[in-house]
Order: sequence, then structure tokens, then C-alpha cells
Amino acid sequence: MKELKLKEIINGFIDSRTNNMEERHRLIVFMMTMFVVFLGFPCHIFGLVGTPSTIMRLLSAISIFSSATLVILYVKRKIELVPVFTIFGIIGQGVQTLKILLLTFYVGGDRFYLIPLNHTISMVYTMLFVMAYSKIMPTIITGVSLTTYIISMTYLYEEKLFAFFVVFFFVQFFICFAGFFTRQSFYSLQQQNQNYHISEERLNSLLRLKRDQIEAYLNLCQNDHASDKDIDRLFAILDDRSQRNIANAVKKKMAELKAEKSSLVETFTDFTPTEIEVSRLILLDKKLKEICITMGKSETNINSVRSHIRKKLGLSANEVLKDALESRIKTKNVF
Repeated sequence: MKELKLKEIINGFIDSRTNNMEERHRLIVFMMTMFVVFLGFPCHIFGLVGTPSTIMRLLSAISIFSSATLVILYVKRKIELVPVFTIFGIIGQGVQTLKILLLTFYVGGDRFYLIPLNHTISMVYTMLFVMAYSKIMPTIITGVSLTTYIISMTYLYEEKLFAFFVVFFFVQFFICFAGFFTRQSFYSLQQQNQNYHISEERLNSLLRLKRDQIEAYLNLCQNDHASDKDIDRLFAILDDRSQRNIANAVKKKMAELKAEKSSLVETFTDFTPTEIEVSRLILLDKKLKEICITMGKSETNINSVRSHIRKKLGLSANEVLKDALESRIKTKNVF
């Protein structure tokens, strides 16, 4: 019973402080991080791990104090989670950097054990920010921690430190690259989910469709090569009025698209069909991700098409593509 009550309290707190899955995931990572900090650093302060140096214990105490302050500020809603997490990362990595430099130049003890240990903590910081979908902090922590390790390794000139550096270098950069692809996949999935809900709300509002009707519609739209079976499935569950509404809406939109493309083809005679479609979407103020979703192509592919369009228009790097397209259309209409 106590476990269930504690779980309800934690879930209630998370729900009250987050609005979406990204914020929820980031808050959970932050809570786990604080749990480890408040459990791990006291072990060093009380001499259970690490060097017994007073200054090193003082740095651990600073880490705990700053973390506790950030938690209090967040709980009291004085500061948002992203700045809290960022400040925590800066302070935490700063403390680890100082510890490694002190071990290198001043503090005695088994430095060839303690320096890699403290660098490993920096790697944990990198992993935590990757898990929190941070864009910049993993790279900053990796750069600072590796630079600090290189200074230490060069000054002490110990073979063991050189061997550890190779491992640390590849592991931290692998974490950063893995984080980049994980973040991209998450945001792509989030965008698809958002598009699903937007489509559901629009259809439900305009055509008063039921959920099974919406699912049939989305299955049809997301299929690059829709079969007759997909089409029949959608229209089989629609009443006559809904069928007429959809058919009329499609006819009207197809006529508009045909007119738009015909006008663009006449204006930009040297454009390929793909370049015409990308130009049309740019003129509609569509962003890169929206164009990718609409055309079912990657960002690399769309960027390549945009480059070809700019080259055909003879644009410099400072000129805006949309403005150039609109200017060419106006010039064509004048003559």
C-alpha cells in the first residue's frame, strides 16, 4: 500500500509539472539524477569512496548544495526544468574539471585511479543529458571533459592514462552521436503523433467522423501506394453525405492544385516536377519538416532540391528563396 501511495505521489507530481512526453521524460531523468547525486556524493564526503583530501570533499559538498538549491527552486516554481538541468550540468562538470586538475597538479593519492574515475562521472553527465534530449550540453561536456583529461594526461605522461583516453574518446563521441539520432527519432515520432491528432480533430470537426472512419482515412493517407482495398475500406464506412463531402472537397482541392502547378510550370519552364512541388510548398510558407512530411522525402533530399532551385534562379547565399520565387511570379504576371 505504501509503495502504491508513493507511486501515486510521484506520478501526480510529474503530471502537474509536465505538458507532454518530452517534458515528462526529461523530468524523470532529472529526478533519477538527483537521487544518484544525493546518494553518491555523501559517500565521498564521509570517506567511503575517493580521495580523503579536504578540498576534494569540499567540492563534493558544493555539488550537493548546488543540486539541492536547484531542486528547491524548481519545486517552488522559481525556475523551469531546462535551465535547472543546464545549470546543474555546468556546475557538475565544473566540479569534475576542478577535481581532475587538482589531482593532476596538487592532490596526492592514487591519481591514476582517481582521474579516470572522475572522468567517468563526466561521461555519466553526458549520458544523462542525452537521455534528457539535450541538443548542446552533451557536446559541451564532452569537449570540456576530454580537454581536461588531455591536460592531465600530457602533464603526468602516464601510459595508463593514454590507454584510458582512447576508450573515453570513442565512448563519449559514440554517446553524442547516439544521442543525436535518438533525439531526431523522438522528434520525428512526436511530429507524426501530432499530425495524427491534428488530422483526427480536423476530420472529426468538419465531417463528424467516428474513430474507425478516422483510422481508415489515416491509413489511406499514409500509404504511398494506396490500393483499391484501402479506398473501398474508407468509403464503406462513410454515409452518403460524408462520401459526397469528401469527393467534393477532393475535386475542389485537386482543381486548385492543378491551377497552382500549371501557373508555376508556365513561370518556371526549366523546373522539374519535384522542383515545382517544392516551390509551391515554399510559397505556401511551409517549413522544411512540413515539406518533408507532405512529399514523403528526407530533409537531405529536400535541401538538395532547394539547392537546385536556387542555382537555376541564380541566387546568392544571402537571398531568400521564397522572395525570389514571388518576385519571378510577379514579373511573369506583369508581362
